[in-house]
Amino acid sequence: MVVVPGSDPGPVYVWDAVTSAWSTGWPGNSFGDGTASGDGNVFAVSGGTGTGAKIGFAFVDPLANRLSITGLPDYIPFLLSQQGMKLNDSGSLLYAPVYAGFQTQALRQSAVDIYDVQTNELRERILLSESFASPTSQATNVLALDTSGQNIFLITQSGLTVLALDSVPLSIGSVSPTSGAPGNVVTIRGSGFTSSTTVSFGTVSASPAIIDSNTLRVAVPGTPAGPTPITLSDPNGFTYSLDAAFVVN
Repeated sequence: MVVVPGSDPGPVYVWDAVTSAWSTGWPGNSFGDGTASGDGNVFAVSGGTGTGAKIGFAFVDPLANRLSITGLPDYIPFLLSQQGMKLNDSGSLLYAPVYAGFQTQALRQSAVDIYDVQTNELRERILLSESFASPTSQATNVLALDTSGQNIFLITQSGLTVLALDSVPLSIGSVSPTSGAPGNVVTIRGSGFTSSTTVSFGTVSASPAIIDSNTLRVAVPGTPAGPTPITLSDPNGFTYSLDAAFVVN
């Protein structure tokens, strides 16, 4: 699938190479940058949500239906985006290169913001000691990720800058299948998974098999029928929960 920004403001077009068909949707904001997850389950576009507004990020599904619009709260100073934002492979996190601070160029600082796609939250801001290359130009794609989302590669005025996160934020990008009976195996795609990650369906614990840092598989435990949240936890005390993530038959 390919995401193609339309006119500004305008629609997003998503091409499905399997069905040879386009889908069209309106993300709800003006934009100048776009990216797709490696799994093809989420697309993101960035841009202002109004005259003089801060940068916002809109997320759409493979049929170009708008999932959400997110951005910074009013108490965080103005920011501008730099082209090159990326979704991780599972579509759970958005990494956005930004200029944090105020509109005055002398008071800006280059940074990478990490957003949670499901919860519309700013999970982490990494301030840089260097500035992005060509700070007055939007022509440079300045950011790339490794498959885990732990190593961030940036083009700065110093050359190539590599950021290595201590840990990737725990998150969920997709659950497949989204319904089933106890005993069925479910694949959870997200980020920050380790051999110590625990999983529960509602209040019932399950035993996951960690495939890699973005993937785990787990058998649905015996839990009451109906929609149930999936909760992940790690030894550092971080917990991530996705409401009604799975329907128990």
